[in-house]
Amino acid sequence: MTWIGATAEGMPSLIAGDFSANTVELVRSTPGFQPARRNPGGRAEAPAASGGGSSGHGLDVLFQVKHFGGIRQQPILLPADGDLPGLRLGVLATLRLQGDTATAE
Repeated sequence: MTWIGATAEGMPSLIAGDFSANTVELVRSTPGFQPARRNPGGRAEAPAASGGGSSGHGLDVLFQVKHFGGIRQQPILLPADGDLPGLRLGVLATLRLQGDTATAE
């Protein structure tokens, strides 16, 4: 968060990654940001599909609430093949800039 504050120069920021923290801890540690996945607890996936254990938060994109709206997120999956389970490769988040940021060049 310190690095984002020091380098953002007033521009909106996103944070993407595979988070092992639960949603409450994740939001608490990133003030002003919100996970694109609206209710991670309600969308549990099998460990093989999520790329890790089900106890963590998982793949997500965090966005600055004051700069972004219109959130949609979907997993990028490698489908199951025979005996091999499917593999979650990442996430695709669709965000819409809002307010003064949307008109800035």
